[in-house]
Amino acid sequence: MKLLFNRVFDGVDEMYAVAEKTLNETVKELGEAALVAMPNTAYFLANHYAYLGKKITTLGELKAAFSEVKEWTHRGQRLTYVFKSGFGTVMAAEAIEACKYAKSPDPYTDASGERQYWGHMSDAEVRELGVPLVTGDIPGFVVIIGSAPSDEEAAELIKGYQSRAIFVFLIGGIIDQAKRTKLNMGFPVRVVPVGQDIWAVAHIISVVNRAAMIFGAVQPGDQEAFDDYTFNRIRAFVNAFAPVPDIVVGAGGGAIAMGFPVITNDTKDMWAVPKSLIIQENTKDFIETSLEARDIKIKVTKIDIPVAFSTAFEGEIIRRADMQVDIDGSRMDCFEWVRTLDASEIEDHSIELIGPDIDSVAVGSRFALAYVVEVSGKNMQSDFESVFERRFHNFLNCVEGVMHTGQRDLIRIRVSKAAFDAGFRAKHFGEVLYAKVKSDYDAVVDKCQVKIYTKPEDLKRLRAEVNKVYEKRDARLSNLTDENVEVFYNCILCQSFSPAHVCIVTPERLGLCGAVSWLDAKATNELDPNGPCQIVTKERVIDENLGIWEDVNEVVNQAS
Repeated sequence: MKLLFNRVFDGVDEMYAVAEKTLNETVKELGEAALVAMPNTAYFLANHYAYLGKKITTLGELKAAFSEVKEWTHRGQRLTYVFKSGFGTVMAAEAIEACKYAKSPDPYTDASGERQYWGHMSDAEVRELGVPLVTGDIPGFVVIIGSAPSDEEAAELIKGYQSRAIFVFLIGGIIDQAKRTKLNMGFPVRVVPVGQDIWAVAHIISVVNRAAMIFGAVQPGDQEAFDDYTFNRIRAFVNAFAPVPDIVVGAGGGAIAMGFPVITNDTKDMWAVPKSLIIQENTKDFIETSLEARDIKIKVTKIDIPVAFSTAFEGEIIRRADMQVDIDGSRMDCFEWVRTLDASEIEDHSIELIGPDIDSVAVGSRFALAYVVEVSGKNMQSDFESVFERRFHNFLNCVEGVMHTGQRDLIRIRVSKAAFDAGFRAKHFGEVLYAKVKSDYDAVVDKCQVKIYTKPEDLKRLRAEVNKVYEKRDARLSNLTDENVEVFYNCILCQSFSPAHVCIVTPERLGLCGAVSWLDAKATNELDPNGPCQIVTKERVIDENLGIWEDVNEVVNQAS
Protein backbone atom coordinates (compact mmCIF):
# COMPACT_ATOMS: atom_id res chain seq x y z
CA MET A 1 0.00 0.00 0.00
CA LYS A 2 1.26 3.44 -0.92
CA LEU A 3 1.72 5.81 2.02
CA LEU A 4 -0.48 8.92 2.04
CA PHE A 5 2.54 11.23 2.24
CA ASN A 6 3.98 9.62 -0.88
CA ARG A 7 0.67 10.00 -2.71
CA VAL A 8 0.63 13.71 -1.87
CA PHE A 9 4.22 14.24 -3.04
CA ASP A 10 3.70 12.17 -6.21
CA GLY A 11 0.64 14.31 -6.99
CA VAL A 12 2.60 17.49 -6.34
CA ASP A 13 5.36 16.32 -8.69
CA GLU A 14 2.77 15.49 -11.35
CA MET A 15 1.15 18.93 -11.12
CA TYR A 16 4.54 20.66 -11.18
CA ALA A 17 5.59 18.67 -14.27
CA VAL A 18 2.42 19.65 -16.16
CA ALA A 19 2.89 23.29 -15.14
CA GLU A 20 6.56 23.35 -16.14
CA LYS A 21 5.82 21.82 -19.55
CA THR A 22 2.86 24.17 -20.17
CA LEU A 23 4.82 27.25 -19.10
CA ASN A 24 7.85 26.40 -21.26
CA GLU A 25 5.65 25.79 -24.30
CA THR A 26 3.74 29.04 -23.76
CA VAL A 27 6.94 31.06 -23.33
CA LYS A 28 8.31 29.51 -26.52
CA GLU A 29 5.11 30.46 -28.37
CA LEU A 30 4.51 33.97 -26.97
CA GLY A 31 7.86 35.08 -25.53
CA GLU A 32 8.77 36.08 -21.98
CA ALA A 33 7.54 39.65 -22.49
CA ALA A 34 3.98 38.47 -23.16
CA LEU A 35 1.46 39.76 -20.64
CA VAL A 36 -0.16 37.30 -18.29
CA ALA A 37 -3.17 38.22 -16.18
CA MET A 38 -6.54 36.99 -15.09
CA PRO A 39 -9.39 39.24 -16.32
CA ASN A 40 -11.16 41.77 -14.10
CA THR A 41 -8.96 41.53 -11.04
CA ALA A 42 -6.63 43.92 -9.25
CA TYR A 43 -4.83 41.01 -7.56
CA PHE A 44 -2.62 39.77 -10.42
CA LEU A 45 -2.19 35.98 -10.20
CA ALA A 46 -3.90 35.93 -6.81
CA ASN A 47 -2.38 32.72 -5.41
CA HIS A 48 1.18 33.71 -6.30
CA TYR A 49 0.45 37.20 -4.97
CA ALA A 50 -0.94 35.81 -1.72
CA TYR A 51 1.77 33.23 -0.97
CA LEU A 52 4.86 34.83 -2.54
CA GLY A 53 3.86 38.50 -2.38
CA LYS A 54 4.82 38.86 -6.07
CA LYS A 55 2.89 40.95 -8.61
CA ILE A 56 3.32 38.80 -11.70
CA THR A 57 2.42 40.52 -14.98
CA THR A 58 4.47 38.73 -17.69
CA LEU A 59 5.34 35.17 -18.62
CA GLY A 60 8.97 35.93 -17.82
CA GLU A 61 8.05 36.95 -14.27
CA LEU A 62 5.92 33.84 -13.91
CA LYS A 63 8.80 31.66 -15.08
CA ALA A 64 11.16 33.35 -12.60
CA ALA A 65 8.69 32.82 -9.76
CA PHE A 66 8.26 29.19 -10.75
CA SER A 67 11.72 28.28 -9.48
CA GLU A 68 10.61 29.61 -6.08
CA VAL A 69 7.45 27.50 -6.28
CA LYS A 70 9.66 24.43 -6.75
CA GLU A 71 11.18 25.09 -3.33
CA TRP A 72 7.71 24.71 -1.81
CA THR A 73 7.38 21.16 -3.16
CA HIS A 74 10.01 19.57 -0.91
CA ARG A 75 9.52 15.94 0.13
CA GLY A 76 9.76 15.21 3.83
CA GLN A 77 8.08 13.06 6.45
CA ARG A 78 6.61 15.95 8.41
CA LEU A 79 3.15 17.41 8.04
CA THR A 80 4.68 20.84 7.42
CA TYR A 81 6.19 19.58 4.15
CA VAL A 82 2.85 18.11 3.07
CA PHE A 83 1.04 21.39 3.69
CA LYS A 84 3.69 23.53 2.00
CA SER A 85 3.70 21.17 -0.98
CA GLY A 86 -0.06 21.57 -1.15
CA PHE A 87 0.31 25.34 -1.49
CA GLY A 88 2.98 24.74 -4.13
CA THR A 89 0.47 22.59 -6.02
CA VAL A 90 -2.02 25.47 -5.97
CA MET A 91 0.55 27.85 -7.49
CA ALA A 92 1.55 25.26 -10.10
CA ALA A 93 -2.12 24.86 -11.01
CA GLU A 94 -2.47 28.63 -11.29
CA ALA A 95 0.52 28.74 -13.64
CA ILE A 96 -1.21 26.24 -15.96
CA GLU A 97 -4.40 28.29 -15.98
CA ALA A 98 -2.47 31.57 -16.40
CA CYS A 99 -0.91 30.22 -19.59
CA LYS A 100 -4.41 29.64 -21.00
CA TYR A 101 -5.36 33.25 -20.26
CA ALA A 102 -2.08 34.48 -21.77
CA LYS A 103 -3.17 32.92 -25.05
CA SER A 104 -6.83 33.96 -24.87
CA PRO A 105 -8.74 36.40 -22.64
CA ASP A 106 -11.61 33.90 -22.46
CA PRO A 107 -10.21 30.39 -22.92
CA TYR A 108 -13.35 28.60 -21.72
CA THR A 109 -15.68 30.06 -24.36
CA ASP A 110 -16.19 27.92 -27.46
CA ALA A 111 -16.42 29.01 -31.11
CA SER A 112 -20.19 29.56 -30.81
CA GLY A 113 -19.65 32.02 -27.94
CA GLU A 114 -21.00 29.67 -25.28
CA ARG A 115 -19.16 29.60 -21.95
CA GLN A 116 -18.38 25.92 -21.38
CA TYR A 117 -16.71 26.44 -18.00
CA TRP A 118 -16.52 29.40 -15.64
CA GLY A 119 -12.76 29.51 -15.06
CA HIS A 120 -11.58 32.70 -13.37
CA MET A 121 -14.05 34.59 -11.17
CA SER A 122 -13.80 38.38 -11.21
CA ASP A 123 -13.19 40.67 -8.22
CA ALA A 124 -16.79 41.87 -8.59
CA GLU A 125 -18.02 38.30 -8.16
CA VAL A 126 -15.81 37.82 -5.09
CA ARG A 127 -17.18 41.04 -3.58
CA GLU A 128 -20.72 39.82 -4.31
CA LEU A 129 -20.10 37.06 -1.78
CA GLY A 130 -19.34 39.50 1.03
CA VAL A 131 -22.80 40.31 2.41
CA PRO A 132 -24.24 36.76 1.99
CA LEU A 133 -21.24 35.33 3.84
CA VAL A 134 -21.63 37.86 6.64
CA THR A 135 -25.37 37.28 7.03
CA GLY A 136 -25.03 33.51 6.79
CA ASP A 137 -27.04 33.35 3.55
CA ILE A 138 -24.03 31.39 2.27
CA PRO A 139 -23.04 29.19 5.24
CA GLY A 140 -20.19 27.50 3.37
CA PHE A 141 -18.58 26.27 0.14
CA VAL A 142 -18.14 22.81 -1.34
CA VAL A 143 -15.76 21.79 -4.12
CA ILE A 144 -17.01 18.61 -5.82
CA ILE A 145 -14.38 16.75 -7.84
CA GLY A 146 -14.86 13.80 -10.21
CA SER A 147 -17.96 11.87 -11.26
CA ALA A 148 -20.73 10.69 -8.95
CA PRO A 149 -21.85 7.04 -9.22
CA SER A 150 -24.78 8.16 -11.42
CA ASP A 151 -26.16 11.28 -13.08
CA GLU A 152 -29.17 11.17 -10.77
CA GLU A 153 -26.98 11.05 -7.67
CA ALA A 154 -24.88 13.93 -8.99
CA ALA A 155 -28.01 16.08 -9.41
CA GLU A 156 -29.31 15.01 -5.99
CA LEU A 157 -26.01 15.95 -4.32
CA ILE A 158 -25.81 19.37 -6.01
CA LYS A 159 -29.45 20.22 -5.28
CA GLY A 160 -29.00 18.95 -1.72
CA TYR A 161 -26.23 21.47 -1.17
CA GLN A 162 -28.24 24.15 -2.98
CA SER A 163 -31.22 23.60 -0.70
CA ARG A 164 -28.89 24.19 2.26
CA ALA A 165 -27.56 27.40 0.62
CA ILE A 166 -24.04 25.96 0.28
CA PHE A 167 -22.10 27.54 -2.63
CA VAL A 168 -21.12 24.75 -5.04
CA PHE A 169 -17.99 24.58 -7.21
CA LEU A 170 -17.73 21.72 -9.72
CA ILE A 171 -14.59 20.23 -11.25
CA GLY A 172 -14.36 17.31 -13.66
CA GLY A 173 -16.95 14.73 -14.67
CA ILE A 174 -19.69 15.99 -12.38
CA ILE A 175 -20.04 19.01 -14.68
CA ASP A 176 -21.03 16.74 -17.56
CA GLN A 177 -23.45 14.92 -15.25
CA ALA A 178 -25.03 18.23 -14.22
CA LYS A 179 -25.42 19.23 -17.87
CA ARG A 180 -27.07 15.92 -18.73
CA THR A 181 -29.61 16.37 -15.92
CA LYS A 182 -30.36 19.93 -17.13
CA LEU A 183 -29.28 21.58 -13.88
CA ASN A 184 -29.17 25.37 -13.99
CA MET A 185 -25.55 26.43 -13.40
CA GLY A 186 -23.63 29.70 -13.10
CA PHE A 187 -22.35 32.13 -10.49
CA PRO A 188 -25.76 33.81 -9.93
CA VAL A 189 -27.35 30.49 -8.84
CA ARG A 190 -24.24 29.49 -6.86
CA VAL A 191 -23.42 26.34 -8.81
CA VAL A 192 -20.23 27.09 -10.72
CA PRO A 193 -18.77 24.64 -13.29
CA VAL A 194 -15.17 25.79 -12.83
CA GLY A 195 -13.28 23.51 -15.22
CA GLN A 196 -12.74 19.96 -16.42
CA ASP A 197 -9.14 19.49 -15.18
CA ILE A 198 -7.99 19.43 -11.57
CA TRP A 199 -5.74 22.47 -12.10
CA ALA A 200 -8.91 24.56 -12.48
CA VAL A 201 -9.02 24.36 -8.67
CA ALA A 202 -6.59 27.31 -8.75
CA HIS A 203 -9.55 29.58 -9.59
CA ILE A 204 -11.39 28.50 -6.44
CA ILE A 205 -8.37 29.08 -4.19
CA SER A 206 -7.94 32.44 -5.94
CA VAL A 207 -11.45 33.40 -4.74
CA VAL A 208 -10.54 32.36 -1.19
CA ASN A 209 -7.26 34.28 -1.18
CA ARG A 210 -8.79 37.41 -2.69
CA ALA A 211 -11.55 37.24 -0.06
CA ALA A 212 -8.84 37.20 2.61
CA MET A 213 -7.20 40.28 1.08
CA ILE A 214 -10.45 42.15 0.35
CA PHE A 215 -12.45 41.41 3.48
CA GLY A 216 -9.81 40.32 5.98
CA ALA A 217 -7.14 42.91 5.17
CA VAL A 218 -4.56 40.10 4.95
CA GLN A 219 -1.32 41.34 3.39
CA PRO A 220 0.24 39.57 0.38
CA GLY A 221 3.11 37.30 1.40
CA ASP A 222 1.83 36.79 4.96
CA GLN A 223 1.36 33.02 4.75
CA GLU A 224 0.49 32.61 8.43
CA ALA A 225 -2.28 35.23 8.20
CA PHE A 226 -3.77 33.55 5.11
CA ASP A 227 -3.76 30.18 6.90
CA ASP A 228 -5.45 31.69 9.94
CA TYR A 229 -8.09 33.49 7.86
CA THR A 230 -9.04 30.50 5.70
CA PHE A 231 -9.11 28.13 8.67
CA ASN A 232 -11.26 30.36 10.88
CA ARG A 233 -13.31 32.47 8.44
CA ILE A 234 -13.94 30.38 5.32
CA ARG A 235 -16.14 27.35 5.90
CA ALA A 236 -15.26 25.18 2.94
CA PHE A 237 -14.77 21.48 2.25
CA VAL A 238 -14.10 19.08 -0.62
CA ASN A 239 -16.05 16.07 -1.92
CA ALA A 240 -13.85 13.85 -4.10
CA PHE A 241 -15.41 10.86 -5.84
CA ALA A 242 -13.47 7.63 -6.40
CA PRO A 243 -11.12 6.97 -8.04
CA VAL A 244 -8.99 9.80 -6.62
CA PRO A 245 -5.67 10.06 -8.54
CA ASP A 246 -2.44 11.23 -6.92
CA ILE A 247 -2.65 14.67 -8.52
CA VAL A 248 -6.00 15.25 -6.77
CA VAL A 249 -4.52 13.95 -3.50
CA GLY A 250 -1.70 16.49 -3.91
CA ALA A 251 -4.21 19.31 -4.38
CA GLY A 252 -6.13 17.94 -1.40
CA GLY A 253 -3.05 18.51 0.74
CA GLY A 254 -3.38 22.21 -0.01
CA ALA A 255 -7.10 22.16 0.85
CA ILE A 256 -6.45 20.48 4.20
CA ALA A 257 -3.66 22.96 4.95
CA MET A 258 -6.22 25.75 4.52
CA GLY A 259 -8.57 24.06 6.96
CA PHE A 260 -10.87 22.52 4.33
CA PRO A 261 -11.56 18.81 5.07
CA VAL A 262 -11.70 16.33 2.20
CA ILE A 263 -14.48 13.72 2.14
CA THR A 264 -14.10 10.81 -0.29
CA ASN A 265 -15.56 7.37 -0.99
CA ASP A 266 -12.20 6.09 -2.30
CA THR A 267 -10.65 3.39 -0.11
CA LYS A 268 -7.73 2.32 -2.30
CA ASP A 269 -4.39 3.56 -0.91
CA MET A 270 -6.35 6.09 1.13
CA TRP A 271 -5.69 6.85 4.77
CA ALA A 272 -8.26 8.48 7.02
CA VAL A 273 -7.07 11.51 8.99
CA PRO A 274 -9.51 12.69 11.69
CA LYS A 275 -11.29 15.95 10.76
CA SER A 276 -9.10 16.35 7.66
CA LEU A 277 -9.36 13.35 5.32
CA ILE A 278 -12.61 11.49 5.90
CA ILE A 279 -13.55 8.26 4.14
CA GLN A 280 -17.31 8.00 3.67
CA GLU A 281 -18.07 5.00 1.47
CA ASN A 282 -21.78 5.83 1.23
CA THR A 283 -21.83 8.81 -1.11
CA LYS A 284 -25.46 9.53 -0.19
CA ASP A 285 -24.14 10.60 3.22
CA PHE A 286 -21.61 13.06 1.78
CA ILE A 287 -23.67 16.12 2.70
CA GLU A 288 -24.22 15.33 6.38
CA THR A 289 -20.65 14.08 6.81
CA SER A 290 -19.26 17.23 5.16
CA LEU A 291 -21.35 19.70 7.18
CA GLU A 292 -20.41 17.93 10.40
CA ALA A 293 -16.71 17.91 9.47
CA ARG A 294 -16.68 21.69 8.94
CA ASP A 295 -19.04 22.34 11.85
CA ILE A 296 -21.69 23.97 9.67
CA LYS A 297 -25.13 24.03 11.24
CA ILE A 298 -28.00 24.73 8.86
CA LYS A 299 -31.22 26.24 10.16
CA VAL A 300 -33.96 24.84 7.93
CA THR A 301 -37.33 26.60 7.84
CA LYS A 302 -40.00 24.18 6.64
CA ILE A 303 -42.18 25.86 4.02
CA ASP A 304 -45.16 24.16 2.42
CA ILE A 305 -44.41 24.89 -1.24
CA PRO A 306 -43.94 22.51 -4.21
CA VAL A 307 -40.51 23.89 -5.24
CA ALA A 308 -37.17 24.33 -3.49
CA PHE A 309 -36.43 27.26 -1.19
CA SER A 310 -32.83 28.43 -0.76
CA THR A 311 -30.70 31.58 -0.95
CA ALA A 312 -28.95 29.81 -3.84
CA PHE A 313 -31.87 30.88 -6.07
CA GLU A 314 -31.64 34.62 -5.25
CA GLY A 315 -29.72 35.35 -8.45
CA GLU A 316 -32.06 33.37 -10.70
CA ILE A 317 -33.19 35.23 -13.82
CA ILE A 318 -36.52 34.26 -15.41
CA ARG A 319 -36.66 35.33 -19.02
CA ARG A 320 -39.87 35.97 -20.94
CA ALA A 321 -39.63 32.67 -22.83
CA ASP A 322 -39.52 30.77 -19.51
CA MET A 323 -42.23 32.84 -17.79
CA GLN A 324 -45.68 31.55 -16.85
CA VAL A 325 -47.02 34.81 -15.41
CA ASP A 326 -45.79 38.39 -14.93
CA ILE A 327 -47.02 40.32 -11.87
CA ASP A 328 -46.14 43.86 -12.95
CA GLY A 329 -46.71 46.75 -10.52
CA SER A 330 -45.56 49.33 -13.06
CA ARG A 331 -48.58 48.59 -15.27
CA MET A 332 -51.15 47.12 -12.87
CA ASP A 333 -52.30 47.52 -9.27
CA CYS A 334 -49.75 45.39 -7.41
CA PHE A 335 -48.19 46.05 -4.00
CA GLU A 336 -46.85 44.54 -0.77
CA TRP A 337 -47.92 45.75 2.66
CA VAL A 338 -47.23 44.84 6.26
CA ARG A 339 -49.62 46.16 8.85
CA THR A 340 -49.89 45.66 12.60
CA LEU A 341 -53.24 44.61 14.05
CA ASP A 342 -54.57 43.54 17.41
CA ALA A 343 -54.06 39.86 18.21
CA SER A 344 -57.83 39.29 18.27
CA GLU A 345 -58.01 40.28 14.58
CA ILE A 346 -55.51 37.67 13.41
CA GLU A 347 -55.84 33.94 12.85
CA ASP A 348 -52.29 32.61 12.90
CA HIS A 349 -51.16 30.90 9.66
CA SER A 350 -54.29 31.89 7.79
CA ILE A 351 -53.43 32.18 4.07
CA GLU A 352 -56.41 33.61 2.18
CA LEU A 353 -56.63 34.08 -1.58
CA ILE A 354 -59.29 36.67 -2.44
CA GLY A 355 -59.89 36.43 -6.18
CA PRO A 356 -58.78 34.21 -9.09
CA ASP A 357 -55.48 32.30 -9.04
CA ILE A 358 -52.56 32.63 -11.47
CA ASP A 359 -53.80 29.59 -13.41
CA SER A 360 -56.78 31.67 -14.58
CA VAL A 361 -54.73 33.50 -17.24
CA ALA A 362 -52.88 32.36 -20.34
CA VAL A 363 -49.18 31.52 -20.32
CA GLY A 364 -47.03 34.66 -20.43
CA SER A 365 -49.84 37.01 -19.35
CA ARG A 366 -49.64 39.92 -16.95
CA PHE A 367 -51.44 39.40 -13.68
CA ALA A 368 -52.46 41.81 -10.91
CA LEU A 369 -51.73 40.65 -7.36
CA ALA A 370 -51.02 42.11 -3.92
CA TYR A 371 -50.21 40.51 -0.60
CA VAL A 372 -51.00 42.02 2.77
CA VAL A 373 -49.12 40.51 5.70
CA GLU A 374 -50.90 41.21 8.97
CA VAL A 375 -48.98 40.73 12.21
CA SER A 376 -49.42 41.16 15.93
CA GLY A 377 -47.11 40.93 18.91
CA LYS A 378 -46.60 42.64 22.24
CA ASN A 379 -43.13 43.83 21.13
CA MET A 380 -44.18 44.74 17.57
CA GLN A 381 -43.63 48.37 16.51
CA SER A 382 -44.90 50.20 13.43
CA ASP A 383 -41.28 51.11 12.56
CA PHE A 384 -40.66 47.43 11.84
CA GLU A 385 -43.30 47.23 9.11
CA SER A 386 -41.14 48.79 6.40
CA VAL A 387 -38.16 46.67 7.53
CA PHE A 388 -40.23 43.51 7.03
CA GLU A 389 -41.43 44.69 3.61
CA ARG A 390 -37.88 45.23 2.38
CA ARG A 391 -37.05 41.65 3.31
CA PHE A 392 -39.85 40.29 1.11
CA HIS A 393 -37.57 40.81 -1.88
CA ASN A 394 -35.05 38.38 -0.37
CA PHE A 395 -37.67 35.91 0.84
CA LEU A 396 -39.46 35.51 -2.50
CA ASN A 397 -36.25 35.41 -4.53
CA CYS A 398 -35.23 32.33 -2.53
CA VAL A 399 -38.07 30.40 -4.17
CA GLU A 400 -36.90 28.29 -7.10
CA GLY A 401 -38.59 29.61 -10.22
CA VAL A 402 -39.67 32.98 -8.77
CA MET A 403 -37.99 36.32 -9.54
CA HIS A 404 -38.90 39.41 -7.49
CA THR A 405 -37.78 43.01 -8.09
CA GLY A 406 -38.87 46.37 -6.69
CA GLN A 407 -40.81 47.21 -3.55
CA ARG A 408 -43.98 48.86 -2.27
CA ASP A 409 -46.39 49.33 -5.23
CA LEU A 410 -43.71 48.94 -7.87
CA ILE A 411 -43.04 45.25 -7.39
CA ARG A 412 -42.53 42.91 -10.29
CA ILE A 413 -42.70 39.14 -9.87
CA ARG A 414 -42.20 36.48 -12.50
CA VAL A 415 -43.17 32.85 -11.96
CA SER A 416 -41.45 30.36 -14.25
CA LYS A 417 -43.24 27.70 -16.26
CA ALA A 418 -41.26 25.03 -14.39
CA ALA A 419 -42.43 26.33 -10.98
CA PHE A 420 -46.03 26.57 -12.23
CA ASP A 421 -45.89 23.02 -13.61
CA ALA A 422 -44.59 21.85 -10.23
CA GLY A 423 -47.76 23.25 -8.65
CA PHE A 424 -46.73 26.75 -7.51
CA ARG A 425 -49.76 29.03 -7.11
CA ALA A 426 -50.63 32.40 -5.54
CA LYS A 427 -51.23 30.96 -2.06
CA HIS A 428 -47.61 29.82 -1.94
CA PHE A 429 -46.46 33.45 -1.80
CA GLY A 430 -48.37 33.56 1.48
CA GLU A 431 -46.77 30.34 2.76
CA VAL A 432 -43.29 31.74 2.13
CA LEU A 433 -44.01 35.11 3.73
CA TYR A 434 -45.72 33.55 6.75
CA ALA A 435 -42.92 31.06 7.38
CA LYS A 436 -40.11 33.61 7.05
CA VAL A 437 -41.79 36.36 9.09
CA LYS A 438 -42.54 33.92 11.92
CA SER A 439 -39.04 32.42 11.71
CA ASP A 440 -36.93 35.56 11.31
CA TYR A 441 -38.97 37.91 13.49
CA ASP A 442 -40.23 35.57 16.20
CA ALA A 443 -38.97 37.99 18.87
CA VAL A 444 -41.65 40.53 17.95
CA VAL A 445 -44.26 38.64 15.89
CA ASP A 446 -46.60 36.37 17.82
CA LYS A 447 -49.27 35.87 15.16
CA CYS A 448 -49.29 36.34 11.38
CA GLN A 449 -51.80 35.95 8.58
CA VAL A 450 -51.51 36.69 4.86
CA LYS A 451 -54.21 37.93 2.51
CA ILE A 452 -53.58 37.74 -1.24
CA TYR A 453 -55.79 39.96 -3.40
CA THR A 454 -56.30 39.54 -7.16
CA LYS A 455 -59.70 41.18 -7.84
CA PRO A 456 -59.21 44.51 -9.71
CA GLU A 457 -61.74 46.40 -7.53
CA ASP A 458 -60.02 45.25 -4.30
CA LEU A 459 -56.58 46.10 -5.64
CA LYS A 460 -57.59 49.61 -6.71
CA ARG A 461 -59.20 50.36 -3.34
CA LEU A 462 -56.36 48.92 -1.26
CA ARG A 463 -53.64 50.54 -3.36
CA ALA A 464 -55.10 53.98 -2.61
CA GLU A 465 -55.14 53.05 1.08
CA VAL A 466 -51.59 51.71 1.18
CA ASN A 467 -50.21 54.75 -0.69
CA LYS A 468 -51.38 56.93 2.21
CA VAL A 469 -49.42 54.65 4.56
CA TYR A 470 -46.31 54.94 2.37
CA GLU A 471 -46.67 58.75 2.38
CA LYS A 472 -46.84 58.87 6.19
CA ARG A 473 -43.73 56.71 6.44
CA ASP A 474 -41.87 58.91 3.96
CA ALA A 475 -42.83 62.04 5.88
CA ARG A 476 -41.48 60.53 9.09
CA LEU A 477 -38.26 59.40 7.42
CA SER A 478 -37.70 62.82 5.86
CA ASN A 479 -37.78 64.31 9.35
CA LEU A 480 -35.44 61.65 10.71
CA THR A 481 -31.98 63.25 10.88
CA ASP A 482 -28.82 62.70 12.90
CA GLU A 483 -29.78 65.68 15.08
CA ASN A 484 -33.26 64.60 16.09
CA VAL A 485 -32.60 61.03 17.23
CA GLU A 486 -31.29 60.29 20.69
CA VAL A 487 -28.99 57.38 19.78
CA PHE A 488 -27.07 55.85 16.90
CA TYR A 489 -26.26 52.16 16.45
CA ASN A 490 -23.06 50.33 15.71
CA CYS A 491 -23.05 47.34 13.35
CA ILE A 492 -20.47 44.56 13.59
CA LEU A 493 -22.45 42.05 11.54
CA CYS A 494 -19.60 41.61 9.07
CA GLN A 495 -16.96 40.86 11.71
CA SER A 496 -17.58 37.15 11.21
CA PHE A 497 -15.92 37.65 7.83
CA SER A 498 -14.16 41.03 8.07
CA PRO A 499 -12.80 41.00 11.62
CA ALA A 500 -11.63 44.65 11.72
CA HIS A 501 -14.85 46.25 10.45
CA VAL A 502 -17.38 48.31 12.41
CA CYS A 503 -19.93 50.87 11.20
CA ILE A 504 -21.75 53.64 13.04
CA VAL A 505 -25.24 53.70 11.53
CA THR A 506 -27.19 56.97 11.71
CA PRO A 507 -30.38 58.22 10.02
CA GLU A 508 -28.25 59.99 7.40
CA ARG A 509 -25.54 57.34 7.04
CA LEU A 510 -26.11 53.72 6.10
CA GLY A 511 -23.64 50.99 6.95
CA LEU A 512 -20.85 50.74 4.37
CA CYS A 513 -22.39 47.58 2.93
CA GLY A 514 -25.46 49.64 2.01
CA ALA A 515 -27.74 47.01 3.52
CA VAL A 516 -28.23 48.40 7.04
CA SER A 517 -30.18 51.62 7.68
CA TRP A 518 -30.79 53.27 11.05
CA LEU A 519 -34.25 51.70 11.18
CA ASP A 520 -32.78 48.30 10.26
CA ALA A 521 -30.22 48.64 13.04
CA LYS A 522 -32.91 49.72 15.48
CA ALA A 523 -35.05 46.71 14.55
CA THR A 524 -32.05 44.37 14.81
CA ASN A 525 -31.30 45.68 18.29
CA GLU A 526 -34.90 45.27 19.37
CA LEU A 527 -35.05 41.74 17.96
CA ASP A 528 -31.73 40.70 19.50
CA PRO A 529 -30.45 43.04 22.25
CA ASN A 530 -27.17 41.08 22.44
CA GLY A 531 -26.75 40.91 18.67
CA PRO A 532 -24.57 42.75 16.14
CA CYS A 533 -26.28 46.17 16.42
CA GLN A 534 -25.85 47.93 19.74
CA ILE A 535 -27.00 51.35 20.95
CA VAL A 536 -24.36 54.09 20.69
CA THR A 537 -24.98 57.18 22.80
CA LYS A 538 -24.07 60.65 21.52
CA GLU A 539 -23.80 62.69 24.69
CA ARG A 540 -20.19 63.94 24.90
CA VAL A 541 -19.94 66.25 21.93
CA ILE A 542 -16.53 67.22 20.52
CA ASP A 543 -17.70 69.20 17.49
CA GLU A 544 -21.41 69.77 16.99
CA ASN A 545 -21.02 71.20 13.46
CA LEU A 546 -18.95 68.27 12.18
CA GLY A 547 -20.93 65.70 14.17
CA ILE A 548 -18.13 64.27 16.31
CA TRP A 549 -18.85 62.70 19.69
CA GLU A 550 -16.40 61.22 22.17
CA ASP A 551 -18.64 58.27 23.04
CA VAL A 552 -19.06 57.40 19.33
CA ASN A 553 -15.28 57.45 18.84
CA GLU A 554 -14.84 55.19 21.87
CA VAL A 555 -17.19 52.58 20.39
CA VAL A 556 -15.28 52.60 17.09
CA ASN A 557 -11.94 52.18 18.88
CA GLN A 558 -13.25 49.35 21.04
CA ALA A 559 -15.04 47.42 18.30
CA SER A 560 -12.54 47.68 15.44
